[in-house]
Amino acid sequence: MNVRRQRLWIIAALAGVLLAGCRNRQDEQFDVIIVDTANVLSDDTENWLRTFKYPKGLPLVVTTESRISTAIVGAVADARFKAIARQHPQKDVFEDRGVLLVASETPALIQIRVGREIHSLARWRGITAGEPYLRQQLATRHQNVNDGIRTMVAWTAAELPSAVELPWQRRWLMFEIVQTLGAELDELSVPSEGFYSAFLLKPISTVRVMERNRFGSWWMTYVLIGIACYLLKALLALLLVNPLRRRRPAIGNAVALVLAIAIGLGLAVPSAGSAVLLAGSRLEDQLALRASGLPGVDELTFAPGTFVRTTDVWIAILLFLLRIMKGFADRSWLAGFAGLADEQQRELFTRLKKVNPLLAFLLEAIGSRTGKSIELSEDDYLRSPYTNSYFMPVVDDIWAGVRWGLLAAFFLPMGLSLAAMYFWLVPIATGLFGTAKAVWARDAVAQRLAGHA
Repeated sequence: MNVRRQRLWIIAALAGVLLAGCRNRQDEQFDVIIVDTANVLSDDTENWLRTFKYPKGLPLVVTTESRISTAIVGAVADARFKAIARQHPQKDVFEDRGVLLVASETPALIQIRVGREIHSLARWRGITAGEPYLRQQLATRHQNVNDGIRTMVAWTAAELPSAVELPWQRRWLMFEIVQTLGAELDELSVPSEGFYSAFLLKPISTVRVMERNRFGSWWMTYVLIGIACYLLKALLALLLVNPLRRRRPAIGNAVALVLAIAIGLGLAVPSAGSAVLLAGSRLEDQLALRASGLPGVDELTFAPGTFVRTTDVWIAILLFLLRIMKGFADRSWLAGFAGLADEQQRELFTRLKKVNPLLAFLLEAIGSRTGKSIELSEDDYLRSPYTNSYFMPVVDDIWAGVRWGLLAAFFLPMGLSLAAMYFWLVPIATGLFGTAKAVWARDAVAQRLAGHA
């Protein structure tokens, strides 16, 4: 009995420590840290900041810059947050729930960056992107640095806590969705974030502006870059992959697969285009686009109001359906093989394992398990390998569609939902073409197999 009581006391104590740790993190009052690099803050402003009671659980850092290149003004603020997080006395808390104000004299601008735990909600609810954020940025541009910082600190103190706090049910729902869709959500980046804007934004923006001015359309750029991707793959196949295949077939096929994935990710035109579309949500991105020297590029962006307006239910339903279609489009090249007889599929797959074992392994991985509990044995998979690889991921596609639909309905502003639709439409269209091409070639494949037999 004493042992049992002792265990209960230990469990209760551990639970109390964990709960206290969670509460302390939310309830701790942090001192405001000032990094006046530009030496522009007055004594009154510094005293005001030091005595200001910023909301508990949100460590605030205020930093100043005398001059930042307009073309990279947003990227500099991102880098400042990471650098300050590494040196902050409460490093872990700042990385998760920190708030950084970056005030620059040239350009006259105040930017806000927040930690990863509150990043999504702050962005979706207008604190770090969207009309409210833009309104505050424009208002503080007409003030001196000292008054602007006071205005922005007071505004974030009033608005941020309610924006990032959710009932536990909705917080659990958002956490589950965001964790699952992390890689897909990264594509909805603004111009100072991510690979796409750093390397592809300017040339793609240039082409899109030319298209809009000459033809008044938006889709031709995506088609042209899609053709460019196809030609690049063909050129690499001619110069690199085919010679390797003749000498070392397994290595050549593995290189071909890696290059196909790399080109598909690196030249994902809709994602780069979405960075332009989302630039209307922050003043730093608008300034950077104007500094690029591309006339009219800022007119390609969504209106700031779309980042405050919630997503309509019919858009959320459409996102659900489009995400499922995108899953089929990603596997379009398998459509023809999936329609072959089981015996023909097994023969093809046996050959594939000899000439391209890496691709065969990946196909078996996606075709033998789906969802959280549905799994095929190796024998079951090998009965119809291509059919299983084409249809088994449908369960995951449906769940991804459900998550996107819920995310749009409950959390995403209209601008982000529309951007997701924009960069899914092109892969879906090319996937439909690929499916038709694969189905058309299916009979020829079947005839060749019959001839070998």
